[in-house]
Amino acid sequence: MLFSNDVALSVKQTTKGQSVFLSSLYSVRSEKCGGNFKKVVAYIRQLTGCNPLAQSLYQMICKNEIVTKTQKIAIFEGLYVLFRELLPRPGQRTEEKPIEDMDVFEYSTHCWAYLITEAANQSMEHEEYTPMIPSSEEGPRFCDPVNVPGTPVIFEKSHVLQKIRDGEKIPNCSEQVLGESSLKRAIDIEKILLSLPPFITTYFLWLTHADMPGENFQVNMKKTFAVMTEKLTEFPFLRVTPPLQLKEAGQPGPLPVLLSEDNLGICLFKDKCKPQEIKVLHFLSGKEETVNLDELALS
Repeated sequence: MLFSNDVALSVKQTTKGQSVFLSSLYSVRSEKCGGNFKKVVAYIRQLTGCNPLAQSLYQMICKNEIVTKTQKIAIFEGLYVLFRELLPRPGQRTEEKPIEDMDVFEYSTHCWAYLITEAANQSMEHEEYTPMIPSSEEGPRFCDPVNVPGTPVIFEKSHVLQKIRDGEKIPNCSEQVLGESSLKRAIDIEKILLSLPPFITTYFLWLTHADMPGENFQVNMKKTFAVMTEKLTEFPFLRVTPPLQLKEAGQPGPLPVLLSEDNLGICLFKDKCKPQEIKVLHFLSGKEETVNLDELALS
């Protein structure tokens, strides 16, 4: 499950930070799902040069597809490194209160507000994708994909070996006598297969551009943390919603709500028969729970 708290980050985050990170990621996907997020992906790619992070976010939010555990790790770790660069670091930007490494995810909402705002004018020049089918011409998903000399087609290795044994020629093959030693592992396809759930039949792969930055995450911040906080007010889906405000609303979800001092969840919807109760997604437990708004307001 994408929004479960099951990734052991290289830099451990606080309990509150884990809940804020997961709830904000959920809110961003709910609000920006589809083409609305493509500029943000392009901006993150430009800032970081990290294609695994950008590709995984594109698949999860723009294409609204399930991601694998490998991609989930790329998202969690990549966003940690990016958010760390966006926030005041101890020993730097001395005019601002520093945010410790273990507290970075507590400010995920600030970082998302900044990224979405800055991406508004982002160029889409390099954000091009091509459909890639992770299966052979024979139908089944690749297990051992290989390149055959002279042909751009990817083959399943066992299929090619059978053709060699049967004496069949492979169209456009540049070798008169094709042998197993001439086959080359299609490493790029292998990497893609590792990041794809088995049920995905078409994968939209980003077209690499030589003039894109390398993977460095060196962000030159021109906005202060105070400006980031101010920008947060422009995004209701990222701001914590007071319980009494939820009580007065019709069907408010999904909106962030503070379940306790160190636990941010998402209000999914209100109980039609009991308007004082809401259904919330509790990220630390990974469960949906019913919460009384009156009790929440007093906690």
